[in-house]
Amino acid sequence: MAGVPNAKRARIELDRADADDGATRSSSMCDQAGISSEEGEHATEPARRRRVVVVAAPLSGATETEGASPRDAFEQPPAQADGALQPLLPTAEHTHDGERDASESNAVAPAGDSDDLVLDVTSLVDLHNAHRLMEFDWRRSRSASTVSWRDRCVMDRTFDVRALALSDSQRALWDAHPHCRQAFIHECHQVLERDARLSAADRLLTDASPSSPYRRREGQMKTVDHWGQRKLLISEIEFLTMHATQADVPVVVIYVGAAPGNHIQFLADELFPTVRFVLYDPRPFEIEASEMVSIQQERFTDEIARNLAPSCSDVRLLLISDVRSYEDVNGVAVVSMATQRETVAADMSVQRQWTEILRPAAAMLKFCLPYSAGHTEYLDGDLHLPVWTGPTSSETRLIVVPSQSGRFATRVFDHETYSNRMFHFNTVTRTSLFPHNVRGVGLDGCFDCASEVHILEQYLRSSCSDAYRRQLSRRELRADHNSSIATSADVPTDRLVARMSSEISRALSFTRTLALPSRR
Repeated sequence: MAGVPNAKRARIELDRADADDGATRSSSMCDQAGISSEEGEHATEPARRRRVVVVAAPLSGATETEGASPRDAFEQPPAQADGALQPLLPTAEHTHDGERDASESNAVAPAGDSDDLVLDVTSLVDLHNAHRLMEFDWRRSRSASTVSWRDRCVMDRTFDVRALALSDSQRALWDAHPHCRQAFIHECHQVLERDARLSAADRLLTDASPSSPYRRREGQMKTVDHWGQRKLLISEIEFLTMHATQADVPVVVIYVGAAPGNHIQFLADELFPTVRFVLYDPRPFEIEASEMVSIQQERFTDEIARNLAPSCSDVRLLLISDVRSYEDVNGVAVVSMATQRETVAADMSVQRQWTEILRPAAAMLKFCLPYSAGHTEYLDGDLHLPVWTGPTSSETRLIVVPSQSGRFATRVFDHETYSNRMFHFNTVTRTSLFPHNVRGVGLDGCFDCASEVHILEQYLRSSCSDAYRRQLSRRELRADHNSSIATSADVPTDRLVARMSSEISRALSFTRTLALPSRR
């Protein structure tokens, strides 16, 4: 392998600065993805540093190249016997057996008391193991949203679409709808084109929703976008547009599991300035309290719910629960997968108790069922399909309202039926094309983009958006260099939606949009 010194040992130190919700990447990974080191969800978290130290010894089968750097060899995976390159993105063996690899491979050296990851490279096999372990170490310390974004950037830069032999019409769809590309790659080039715009009914998972038998998709490229803070914001805009408008009494939102809350400042200050938010979470917040936003950095309990209930009788109380006991503040899981499943079930149970104690006018709860066969009795309501969620997520948002007696109805959910419907959603519905006339940054015809357009349109038509709509209209009028709009009142809704979508991106990130870097 060119670039590996054969006559002497070389010590390579790759500094890794972790910031931006884990989105600041090591230089080699940024180069491979074709993205800047600052791209990610947001850039507000102080950096913490961890070194990845690679000790390169003479490698069997390697030749010394004059003037070449050991880093050059490290960044290129070795060829297999048949000449094929090992994949950059980890397979099931990389991701699930990474800890076993780390314990058994002689490429890993003790780090002592340091937080460094030390990789001792003595052969071509160890060199590739070091590459895999560095990748695994990077991925497991980042949020799923950051990993998904980076994978999409790598795929966008490295995938050769010519290998698919698409027709001219298919290639036009490929170019116009980047979020749907996984359907061309894995679903026999089948992208469903819907005749009608996305409607409110399309936003729900119901007994009539189509389903497909679950199958593992490990190692498959996934091009739908995952943006955690945007997912939360869009779902909250949808919920509050439905239940916080046209109220003749003050509206109070109790938000459990709100940290870090990066998106809530925009939600509260810009979109719903008359709604009072009370945020609960034991983890640190990244926003400041204000007149309409109260922060309680503590764990929400049944006792707190019982104490709050009497004081909420003269307001319209809404409950939002995004409790996730298995994650740290950056969205990185801190427990094993088995423990996560147990924790999710416990979180589901406690948020049901809080709903029944508080008896809000409406509640939006995180909803996820076990993958194992069985049935779960839970609160009955509307299951809203996610927007900008993980490519394989089976999580939805359950919106429940009480009966006239103040009680909440229940129903029995079948685990397998729910799982198969969500699998169909992730593999077919999300990559279907829904027509709309909004031309915004990164907005294509996929389900997520069409859902965002629909939700923002509904918000802009509601009474609570009057002040924000006027601001949007004035900004759009100033930006209209062609003078095609006479007054701010004449700005069409599709242009307001496009501008609002862009403002959401700027509120959540200094650098990231819905568009891939190559399409900006």
